[in-house]
Amino acid sequence: SVEVVEEGELFQIHEHPNPQCPVGANIQAVLEVILHRAQTAMENVLQEIRLHDIVTTLAQKIEANRT
Repeated sequence: SVEVVEEGELFQIHEHPNPQCPVGANIQAVLEVILHRAQTAMENVLQEIRLHDIVTTLAQKIEANRT
């Protein structure tokens, strides 16, 4: 499943940064684009993975550890 957490955002940024702080006042704008790109990339990768592939790989690892 690639459904993301609450409100469609995987990453959460502090909701009430200090507006008097130079970092706090600007960090959300800087990170927003980066985190959106990261989330999109992760969703794209996960869309290609099938449960069947995970189960098959897991079974192979279990079998390999038995020998």
